[in-house]
Amino acid sequence: MKDYDYIGVKRNEVRLLPHAKEWKKIYNKEAKKIKKFLAYDAEIEHVGSTAITSIMAKPIIDIAIMLEILDLEDIIHNFESINYEYRGIQDNSRYLFVKRYQELSLLHVHIYPLDDINFYKQIFFRDFLNNNQEVAKEYENLKIELYNKYKNDRVTYTNLKHDFIQQVLSKFNTL
Repeated sequence: MKDYDYIGVKRNEVRLLPHAKEWKKIYNKEAKKIKKFLAYDAEIEHVGSTAITSIMAKPIIDIAIMLEILDLEDIIHNFESINYEYRGIQDNSRYLFVKRYQELSLLHVHIYPLDDINFYKQIFFRDFLNNNQEVAKEYENLKIELYNKYKNDRVTYTNLKHDFIQQVLSKFNTL
């Protein structure tokens, strides 16, 4: 099995596939590689739609990592050694790394500093949808609707999911 048989999306495009059990296997394999070079404790989680077992997803594996950022250059070097491209800081605190195969984006690694609330929100969103099938189905329907309109515009597709995601995350603040 080649991982890119089950994952991968061309840059700026959207592709939706039914949930695949291979996604968890690919996550586990990649998380194991990452743990080898992290010299300090880090929390590593499979997040994003490929971690929600009942819905279609854009087949890019998202990995969230929370760790103490001691040496960014060292982190960049280590991720580059396993074929990730550093894409810079996002949302003022999250570092993004992307693994590609030819023109396909395969995996995104999001590194959050210790105790960043956004790391916990990623996990909450995943768990909430996995435990609330009705809400997960609403999200899937939205994704399909947006895919049908914006399959060649990933930025718009992603931006138009924002309100739904924020609605779910509003429950995080009430817990």
